[in-house]
Amino acid sequence: TKRLAKLPDSFPLKQAATLPTAGMTAWQALFAKDKGNLAHKSNKKVFINGASGGVGSFMVQLAKWAGAEVATTCGSQNLDYVASLGSDYLIDYRRQNINQALLKWAPDGVDLIIDAVSAGSLTEPLTLLKPGGKLVSIATITDDGDFATASAQAKEQGFEHILAIVSDANMAQELEQLVGLAASGEIVFPPIKTYELTQMAEAHKALETGHVRGKLIIKIDKELNE
Repeated sequence: TKRLAKLPDSFPLKQAATLPTAGMTAWQALFAKDKGNLAHKSNKKVFINGASGGVGSFMVQLAKWAGAEVATTCGSQNLDYVASLGSDYLIDYRRQNINQALLKWAPDGVDLIIDAVSAGSLTEPLTLLKPGGKLVSIATITDDGDFATASAQAKEQGFEHILAIVSDANMAQELEQLVGLAASGEIVFPPIKTYELTQMAEAHKALETGHVRGKLIIKIDKELNE
């Protein structure tokens, strides 16, 4: 039961399927004490690298819900989508230098960076942080970063570089909060693409591109009412 939360009767199952993985990863990366530790209404500046995917989509909304100012990266085709989620400052990673653009927005650095792309996707990310800031990297299928080295370098410079791994210690309570926010409309679900079980390989290949907008889900039972 420590991993379970009750859904309202009218809650769509397809959307519910995005919460335990993408939603919980976003929640814990931002708010867990051993990760982002973002306090509610703390007016912090948060930078989310990779904001158009499933995790990033939830993260932008949750950070705004918590009262943070949010800067984001995404590709040109996703700028309007990420803006609709509440991003205060959009960076097109294909056309802009991320570091230069972010420092224009936050000359003194940001309080928290969440890298939803991979542990090695940003160039010199510690230079983008305020003193005492945190960098949280989310391990992904395309991750090619040397996290151990990066974490040691961060520690030497007075920063924290944390690898976000979902914990089930408070999962039931956290899931309940996520369900409540979604049910009330305070957060909206990312775009969802559904694959049949026989299309698992196709879904995996799409995920490996690193350019999925929103969330991919696998429908296990053809008779299941979404």
